[in-house]
Amino acid sequence: MNIKRAIVVGLSITGTIVGVGFASGREIVSFFASHGVLSFLFCFLAGGLFAFLSYLVFCLSSSELKIKSPKFDKCFDAVLFVCQIAIASAMFAGLDSIFSLLDLNYKARLVCKISSAIFCLLFLLRKKGGAYFANSILSICLLFATLIMLVMCIFRGGAPTHQKVFDHALMYLPILYVGMNIFTAYPLLSEVGEFMKTKKERIMSSLFIGIFVSLALVIINTIIFVVEQENNSADMVMVDIAFSLSGVLGKVYVVILLLCILTTLVSTIYGASRCIRKNIKYGVKLSLCLGLALGLSFVGFSKIIDSVYPLIGLVCLFVVSSKILFFRSKMSKIDNTKRRVWAKKNAKS
Repeated sequence: MNIKRAIVVGLSITGTIVGVGFASGREIVSFFASHGVLSFLFCFLAGGLFAFLSYLVFCLSSSELKIKSPKFDKCFDAVLFVCQIAIASAMFAGLDSIFSLLDLNYKARLVCKISSAIFCLLFLLRKKGGAYFANSILSICLLFATLIMLVMCIFRGGAPTHQKVFDHALMYLPILYVGMNIFTAYPLLSEVGEFMKTKKERIMSSLFIGIFVSLALVIINTIIFVVEQENNSADMVMVDIAFSLSGVLGKVYVVILLLCILTTLVSTIYGASRCIRKNIKYGVKLSLCLGLALGLSFVGFSKIIDSVYPLIGLVCLFVVSSKILFFRSKMSKIDNTKRRVWAKKNAKS
């Protein structure tokens, strides 16, 4: 197994889920920070669960193990389509929030969002799924930028003065977070899984995915925990922290965040277009997905992250679990058939 390839797969998958919700800190505040000190444990558990589910998706997508069921696949694609569009709409809404921080008026923000949609359309028409390589590069850039922020926060802010109260009622949120992001990365996971031939290859890639996801979660969660901002309800928590530490760092972080948004937007729109199996031209599929996501983005960034994402996570966990159970039942039937054939051959001999 090529370890370098497994690392690239891990970085690419991490880059796929590192969109505006993750890099802005909004997802971390909504899904993890409410658990106080235990939020760090949940970050590692989320990474481990993400690695485990990634391994199962690799198995489901393997060309050697793939089992087709037209009715189930249509239902699965429908849920996947809704998830990808919801996440793409959050990317557009995040763009609006960033442009608001830059003091752009409504018309200018709308023009920028439409321009971003056109850029994604042209990019995908030119190169399908071309953002996957950029995802791995941006993952490294984001980890490096957040590490710098973490060091500056520790030296400038010191330890937190009080501990947040652990809310037992919100223990399910990290699990929903994993479910939502598994569906975010599902198109890439399934595409990569088709070319994995051995169990060792699937395990190594899944392991690195879990490590990178856990690392990113822990770093951002630590920054939010150390700084303990009063305004954790803001759309762009990490951007506010970056600017409070250094104007230059804030500008660099905004650039990285914008690039993360664009690559995640490209990945999710590409994934949504793959779910449309009707005989429609590729360009029309992309245009429909972009138009739908752009329209839904006017709901608002925080509302999508805080309300829509947990619901999507719940639905996605249910659907992925159903697909795994369906796969296992089919495989057991295949194994039983093989055993009967083997028994008949031995009986004849």
